[in-house]
Amino acid sequence: MTIRFLARPRPGARVTMLLRGSGAAILGGLVAWLAACSSPPPITSPVPDDRVPAATPATTQPPADTATGAIMRGRARWVPVRWNDLPGWDSDRSAELWPALLRGCDKPAPGWAGVCAQARAAVTPAFSDEAARAWLQQRLQPYRVETSDGLTDGLITGYFEPLVDASRTPRGAFRVPLYMPPADLATRKPYWTRQQLDTSALAQVSLRGRALAYVADPLDALILQIQGSGRLNVTEPDGRRRLMRVAFAAHNDHPYKSVGRWLVEQGELRAEQASWPAIKAWARANPKRLNEMLWSNARVVFFREEPLPDPQLPI
Repeated sequence: MTIRFLARPRPGARVTMLLRGSGAAILGGLVAWLAACSSPPPITSPVPDDRVPAATPATTQPPADTATGAIMRGRARWVPVRWNDLPGWDSDRSAELWPALLRGCDKPAPGWAGVCAQARAAVTPAFSDEAARAWLQQRLQPYRVETSDGLTDGLITGYFEPLVDASRTPRGAFRVPLYMPPADLATRKPYWTRQQLDTSALAQVSLRGRALAYVADPLDALILQIQGSGRLNVTEPDGRRRLMRVAFAAHNDHPYKSVGRWLVEQGELRAEQASWPAIKAWARANPKRLNEMLWSNARVVFFREEPLPDPQLPI
């Protein structure tokens, strides 16, 4: 289950926070904050308990529903909610979100500098999940995001960094390359398609010597390309293992097409079934059609290696 809500420091700028969870409880903690860049929502007083605060009108702020405190912004309606309206809020491992929160504070959004300073000082050896929840409730106000006519169902997408086993050189099962940008990438617009890069000897000439690493599963390479970055548990030629990060460097200038959507169009999966585990299961059951599925997405992403300043940060 994925829940989207808006939160903001008191007082200050609006911030979108995305939490992800499984079942009734939110397990993942804070995944991302996306700061809005215009007028803040109505300022409310701190909420020591779990009541929904009443909004204070402000002429420079977006139109608000004076009865509910909801904010109208574009095609969205932001409704103030109680923290306990978030499924699993009281049982979440809230203290585990602090590394992600502090990472977001490296470049704090407008209005967040004070809250970020407090967040850095908040963690102690005794900092518990209960303390983390109390800290958040004292400083942030959550909002439920709806359509302008009050619908709450919708699709939210997010990104993560996959962790994939890899080898620096081709060996054993590790034969699927992750490429750096070809030297001639700028000479063709668009560049070779995924199918051409896999099958054309002429296209493959440009990829010689450009492999950063090799993974064992074409779908591992695809998920890294979809996400745009990832971490590789790499075996070096001398047998040492190390963690490396690959980041987006360029693409071949072809439009992206979801392989899940392709499977739905082929009648292989229903729309509600097109999850990544279902896609991988289909690929295992239909190895002769694997390339057909992969080639339906003509876009190829090329990578560069980046340092990992803190390998302990959550993926």
